[in-house]
Amino acid sequence: MLHTLQKLISLFPPGDRRKAVVLLLFILAGAIVEALCVALIFPVVTILANPKLALSAPPVAWLHRVLGQPDPMGFVLAILVGMLLLYLVKNSYAALVSLLQSRFAFARQNLLSQRLFHHYLHQPYAFHVQRNTGEMIRNLTHEADRLIWSVLLPSLILIAEGLIAVMLVLLLFYVDTIAASIVSGLFLLLGIAFYRVLRDRITHWGAQRQLHEGQRIQRIQEGLGGLKEIRILGTAEHFLQSFLFHSRERALYSSRHILAQGLPLLFLEVLAMGGLLAIAASTLLQNKPLEFVLPMLGLFVGASFRLIPAANRIIITYQEVRFSGPTIDILFKELGPWINAEDRIEDVLPLPMRNSIRVEQVSFRYSGAGCDALTNITLDIPFGAMIGFIGASGSGKTTLVDLVLGLLAPSAGRILADGQDIQGNVEGWQSQLGYIPQTIYLADTTIRNNVAFGRKVTEIDDSAVWQALAVARIDDFVRTLPAGLETSIGENGARLSGGQRQRIGIARAVFRDPPVLILDEATAALDSETEAEVMNAVTSLHGAKTLLIVAHRHSTLHNCDLIIKLEGGRIVGHGSPTVMLATGEVNA
Repeated sequence: MLHTLQKLISLFPPGDRRKAVVLLLFILAGAIVEALCVALIFPVVTILANPKLALSAPPVAWLHRVLGQPDPMGFVLAILVGMLLLYLVKNSYAALVSLLQSRFAFARQNLLSQRLFHHYLHQPYAFHVQRNTGEMIRNLTHEADRLIWSVLLPSLILIAEGLIAVMLVLLLFYVDTIAASIVSGLFLLLGIAFYRVLRDRITHWGAQRQLHEGQRIQRIQEGLGGLKEIRILGTAEHFLQSFLFHSRERALYSSRHILAQGLPLLFLEVLAMGGLLAIAASTLLQNKPLEFVLPMLGLFVGASFRLIPAANRIIITYQEVRFSGPTIDILFKELGPWINAEDRIEDVLPLPMRNSIRVEQVSFRYSGAGCDALTNITLDIPFGAMIGFIGASGSGKTTLVDLVLGLLAPSAGRILADGQDIQGNVEGWQSQLGYIPQTIYLADTTIRNNVAFGRKVTEIDDSAVWQALAVARIDDFVRTLPAGLETSIGENGARLSGGQRQRIGIARAVFRDPPVLILDEATAALDSETEAEVMNAVTSLHGAKTLLIVAHRHSTLHNCDLIIKLEGGRIVGHGSPTVMLATGEVNA
């Protein structure tokens, strides 16, 4: 438990820990006020039972004088009104502390989600290749929320209720050691019993809940992402049944946890009643006067009314923290190495490319692979050149593109832009690139926002958007749309044809006017006519920009200055389209 809380604390920066200390002081003050209100039950009941006898006590006599020495009935009424006002103030303060707890917790939720999203967005491309997006979505949404709802807030409640319970128990021991021993002993035995019986089970239930939560998200992604294939193949039932299985398992372990949370209250009420009866019997057997018995029982009843929910919340929050232990473990694992790092967004200094790109003896091997995906690749690409890359699947074309894009770092060798290693300023290099993949990602938003992807609407220059659309030769089509740039294109461009989606991708790539454009099989999924139209748009940039084109269909490369053939991660041929055609390396 303490190790879990240490991990929780470490997830937040030092400034937040100082705020937590201030909040704990507020909680401590609340616990003292709670104990004071319960302690006042004893003198109040004494006054109610025998006002004249109570006046013999100096504090009561002083209060009687302050109130103007009213008659016994007036004195009792004044005490009752004062008690009511005191409880009103106490509960108002408790509401304030609860508000401070909530604000603190949810401010931390925003911070944690932001830092985790920042962490994911800035991880190397290789990190994302090896990870499941369903797990990352789960961590960003459900697990980050759960850390607050089921760990941080319960931990604050645990501290608050624990302090209140300690204050009340100390008060009871001060009044009657034997009776307090009976009550605290019963509560302690119940707590130990629940701890021993449920501790490991709750941790296991929490791990299983987390596992099946991630699997549910993954099944949703697979089912909705592959909807066409699922419909054609008739496999919808498979995905539905798999989703239902993980939903049932998640519900099973969550329901066990809920049951475990409800059990303590049932036993606590029985124990409390048994304890009060035992105290009453013990007091009467000692032949203590009724004037003493009634106030003491009133005190223990009042304390029990506060101790029972306090003890119940302590047990429940302990279970909740144990159940959510895997949540802390996964978030600590994700953020651990970066806990003390600041999420600063620094200005990107562009890495100019005016002369050439040089790939110098570059080799690359994927993590866990037994051999290199690329071996000793060297080539020079002058500015304004149009270079084509060909080769069978698995020959290393896309890996080479990812290296030039700066998404992967060479295992050996280096890539230079005007003599500067791009790994020294990856973001600056990427600011000089336009990238058009085979499958364009299009957001479910307007054409304007998709072309100026990732920019605030207020920062978008419509004239630049129209210019990019013109380069991609799709501006005439957009002008025919009733909403023009405001046209919503649907999820992944569902309302556009394949050629139109690719042209929007080209417009996005040229929107910021980068000196280098990279096409990775950007026309592989298009028919010949549409492919020709798209390639005409790309070829129009020849000379003004450096063009690197990976293609399966050799017909798209006839305008290239140089064609390079890859095989087994090595360059096995290169030359002009005429030479490559003559040698049979390129098909007509």
